[in-house]
Amino acid sequence: MKTKIQWFIFICCVFNFTAKTQNTEIKAGYFKKEELHVQKKRYLVHNNYITIGPGYDLSNIKNTVQQSIGMDLHVHVRTSQWLAGAFMSGENVGSTNYWQLHALYGYRKETPLFNFAAYAGPSWNSGVLTVVYQGNKSALFYNDWGAYAVVKAHKKLLYDIGLGFELYATLTKRQVISGLRVTAFFSNAYKGKQMNYNPNLRAKPRI
Repeated sequence: MKTKIQWFIFICCVFNFTAKTQNTEIKAGYFKKEELHVQKKRYLVHNNYITIGPGYDLSNIKNTVQQSIGMDLHVHVRTSQWLAGAFMSGENVGSTNYWQLHALYGYRKETPLFNFAAYAGPSWNSGVLTVVYQGNKSALFYNDWGAYAVVKAHKKLLYDIGLGFELYATLTKRQVISGLRVTAFFSNAYKGKQMNYNPNLRAKPRI
């Protein structure tokens, strides 16, 4: 119970931080087609992206480290940042015992070299547990709601492609899961080569 309370407090803190930071950025104004220049190429400032990759996680009701894989789609609505994604885990790739879908609200900070983000929100969880009764083992399938939080950091190889890691935690009625994933980052920011005149350029050109 103590562990679940600690994770619940952590998830609430992440959500509160993202909400406050997002409200601050709204005051700066929003231009949907805003672009910037990086290495003589044009990129959207307000872009969407996906992350995907494998990892490992721990559960308070399992004795072994679980392998996981997850994918998230990150979109913006004006200056608000949203995420929809899924991940699954199990003892190995061919033995999945947990699945999750989540929809999150968050904060994102992007630079020419890095992409940082933090999200939190509800999750839908499905899994199977091994139950022992009078010496006999049986499978218990379950579905329930929970909470999920994730922090992401990616180093860019190009402005719209990168590699990094994600720290995540989920709290459900039956278990608490936390883990680390190594993920690739792909965005739709690229718009073409730099032009002599760009009406959508609001940010200063960057090297």
